[in-house]
Amino acid sequence: MQRQSVLIPAIKLTLITTLFVAICISSQAQTLPPVSETTTVSQTAVVSASTTAAEFVPTSKFSGDFRYRHQALKDNQKEERRIHRLMLRIGQTFQIQSDLKFTYRLMTGTAANSGNTTIGDKSSNTQGSPRYSIGLDQAFVAYTADTGLDLFIGKMPQFFYSAGKNQIILDRDITPEGLALQYKYVFIDKKLDATFNLASLWVRERYDDSFGEDQTDSFLNVGQVLVNYKLPYDLSLVAGYGMYSFTNIKDSKPNEIFVQSTADFKGNTSDLLSNYLYNYEMTQTLLEVKWTKKPYEVTVFAELIKNTAADTNNRAQATGVSLGYDKFSISYIDQVIENDSVLAVYTNSDFAGGQTDSRGNILQLGYKMNKNAALNYSVYKAERAVSTLPVDIQLSQLDLTISF
Repeated sequence: MQRQSVLIPAIKLTLITTLFVAICISSQAQTLPPVSETTTVSQTAVVSASTTAAEFVPTSKFSGDFRYRHQALKDNQKEERRIHRLMLRIGQTFQIQSDLKFTYRLMTGTAANSGNTTIGDKSSNTQGSPRYSIGLDQAFVAYTADTGLDLFIGKMPQFFYSAGKNQIILDRDITPEGLALQYKYVFIDKKLDATFNLASLWVRERYDDSFGEDQTDSFLNVGQVLVNYKLPYDLSLVAGYGMYSFTNIKDSKPNEIFVQSTADFKGNTSDLLSNYLYNYEMTQTLLEVKWTKKPYEVTVFAELIKNTAADTNNRAQATGVSLGYDKFSISYIDQVIENDSVLAVYTNSDFAGGQTDSRGNILQLGYKMNKNAALNYSVYKAERAVSTLPVDIQLSQLDLTISF
């Protein structure tokens, strides 16, 4: 019965979205102009010859970025710790056909939610200036149909939308693995468009080697609907609703679903056997209003999250504003994350040490030096364990990023 309760909401949203997409595709097909009945054999031959002559030529594009970071962490009564960190990402996209491409990307680090490597890291148990690890961060195929439907297979970037780019549900460094679909449809003279996101992503493959038994895998199933409407006076509005369902989490331990995790539940509730007490089936409601008149850009946003599988302490929210002027940007987000509102090992690892049962704010300043270089300063000021004994934690980061 528990598995049914986990899957039914996601299945309903999937069926509704699939039906709507089918209707949109059908309506597009019906609006295509009919083939002229007067087309001659010679005209057909000319078209065929021109198509053959203009065969697609495969291309590839190399890209990457390097980030140098100074970080300062003040955790409760401990002395402030200052460290320097590196992050490198390099990748390549192959446009195999006009509708088919393959992308890979390599990234420093081994954690799923971070690509940072700490200079002189004392935990590496090696001499100074060691070789740093680098691993496969992305490897996916993307197919684009003429109808506006995109299919992704492999280890891919996140394409789900969050208000103000908050990371309450998913840390942005996590690259999910599995199958995803995205469909976009434009209405009303391109003033209104809708985006539908569907995904089934592996969290953990489970098999008991000791007993030779196949067990129920853990997945993240996602369905999201977004509407973008262009308003008068250079305004635009984005409204969205999403469902994020982590399956087979209840009665599991953190290190059974997340490789880098210890037995720390990071604010989530555990039972008497030190297993997760709840599953995590989140609903997401978001709203974003943007005013753009170059070189100015102002965005006001809000997002509400609720874990419908938990009885209490099951809500999270993010509200904020961002301002942009030419090469400068500033943003402010206020966040409240209750104990079981989201799965803690997947939330933003920089805010409150990656813990739920937290509240606080994020201030970010940015300056784009030129086309390939940017400076960013971020301050995460939060309290964790707010429902018991609140602990102050503040993290600041100064980043120099070079892209190529």
